[in-house]
Amino acid sequence: MNLSRLPILFLALLTTGPTRTAAAAEPAGAPTFNRDIAPIVFQHCAPCHHPGQAAPFSLLSFDDAKRKAKTIVEATQTRAMPPWLAEKGAVEFHGQRGLSEKQIGLIRDWVSAGTAEGEPKDLPAQPKFSGEWFLGKPDLIVEMAESYALPPEGPDVYRHFVVPIPGNAVRHVRAVELLPDNPRVVHHAVMLVDRTSSARQLDARDPEPGFSGFMAAGQAQLPDGHFLGWTPGKIPVPLPPELCWRLNPGSDLVLQLHLKKTGKPETIRAKVGLFFSDKPATRQTYAVVLRDKDIRLPAGSTNVIARSEYTVPVDADLLSLYPHAHFLARDMEIELKRPDGSIQRLMGIPDWDFNWQDEYRLRSPLRIAAGSTFSFRYRFDNSATNPRNPNKPPREIAYGRNASDEMAELLLQLLPKRDEDLAKLRTDYGLWSIRAELKRHENLALERPTDTTVLKQLANWQQQAGRTTEAVETLRRVKAMEPDSGEARFLLGNAYEIAGRHDEAIDELTSAIRLSAQRPEPVIRLARLLAAHPDAKKRQPTKAMELAEQAMELTNGRSFDAVEAYLLAQASNGRWDEAIDGIRQSIASATGAKLPEVATMLGKRLKQFEARQIKLTADP
Repeated sequence: MNLSRLPILFLALLTTGPTRTAAAAEPAGAPTFNRDIAPIVFQHCAPCHHPGQAAPFSLLSFDDAKRKAKTIVEATQTRAMPPWLAEKGAVEFHGQRGLSEKQIGLIRDWVSAGTAEGEPKDLPAQPKFSGEWFLGKPDLIVEMAESYALPPEGPDVYRHFVVPIPGNAVRHVRAVELLPDNPRVVHHAVMLVDRTSSARQLDARDPEPGFSGFMAAGQAQLPDGHFLGWTPGKIPVPLPPELCWRLNPGSDLVLQLHLKKTGKPETIRAKVGLFFSDKPATRQTYAVVLRDKDIRLPAGSTNVIARSEYTVPVDADLLSLYPHAHFLARDMEIELKRPDGSIQRLMGIPDWDFNWQDEYRLRSPLRIAAGSTFSFRYRFDNSATNPRNPNKPPREIAYGRNASDEMAELLLQLLPKRDEDLAKLRTDYGLWSIRAELKRHENLALERPTDTTVLKQLANWQQQAGRTTEAVETLRRVKAMEPDSGEARFLLGNAYEIAGRHDEAIDELTSAIRLSAQRPEPVIRLARLLAAHPDAKKRQPTKAMELAEQAMELTNGRSFDAVEAYLLAQASNGRWDEAIDGIRQSIASATGAKLPEVATMLGKRLKQFEARQIKLTADP
């Protein structure tokens, strides 16, 4: 049930209709609970409306339904219940909720006729809910380290909880199930996998269990393109064996919980059940995310449109859709344009409600030909007439990842038809994303040509697009506007190095150190460059070691970048055995700290040192 949408659903209502007695007469042909209503309620309502679940009341008996009869009529007549945002269309989805006109009419007629119970022989068996795992006992159960205390009042809470996953072997996951100990306070959840420990670092900075944030969760990601979500009443569906996802040792599970307050102090602690496959996946999905980051919603606007589109370069199957926006979106349209020009409507949401967002998994995969274009069109209403507008009075809203901002996104889970096409799809989508960000920041730079923050971001995307010369020129503009900024000099020095202009990089990094003596990044960068300059004649081993020691002191030896610079300086000074021993120790430390990407990078550096080679990058 939805607090914001139907507050009456959460109040205790007076019993409707006459008191039940053995002699109560039933109009001929009138619907009865046992014969007509119980089958509807048990199938469509009881999965959420039973003890221990998020719904505020149970619907497992005649007395339960009679007590809430008026509420049930109102909720079903308005189609607020069962909750399902997507309109019925050509695409069918797993777990698609909704009642037929006949079922809605039966409920209305049952209440109008006096809520008769009916004959005991007509009552179907009451559904059984164990309160435990839908899929049986998991292969591995992990849980939050401690409970989180939720205050009684105030706005909803969006919080991330890091759950380490024990084990030293690679495992393959076919299903994930969330089991909150207090489901009534959990509106929905998203589960991510962090292979970098970045979320763990965010957790360490927050004094309370977990860490705050609406969307950002460090570098935690959807595993192998799979969306892991939970909403009340949602029954998990195991993946086909060929599509299970890889769980690397040292990974953390990150629970992103949307918590709602109940008017009294509550606590929440959740378990996660993992179900493993005996064999690794033979195929891999990929998540494509369409975004419109140019959203600007003036106060009072009622018809702002967000759009995005992406053309798929390979043949693939569409497995699921996940539309996402915040509170101001009103309606959504998602379409597919095929290479022959025909257009298929994939989804329409006529009344978007952030509180009931969900993943929509197709009942049958939809074949997508190479050259097909996905597109979305979302309409936003930032006026006082939008009942879900949290700002009273309305204020201007722009794109952002906080609850107070807006977003317009569409996640598509695609399964390439050929294994070799996965890399092609990943590369194409990566370039598409970079081009989109580059275009956006080019436009921002035209609007705000003296905004150095925008220019620095523009330079970053220029570099990622391979336009290194343009990035250098952009950062030269930043330097001219911020001549005494150590950051500006540092960024320009990096750009020069990437462009292969190493001598100019040395000059700018030296200036960056002078202007921001306590900042370790330029010290690390210059130490590496002086130790491993591509022109061996221009290397300065002694100076590189001085800088590397300074970087170690500035970072208390806790930065792997500083450690790598120090080891490069050792190698540059001919201290190969020390450098090799140091690399091996650092690999062990990175492995122990569950930083596999760092360990991999250091492993490449170790091979160079064993071959008595020094290069600026760890890659061969």
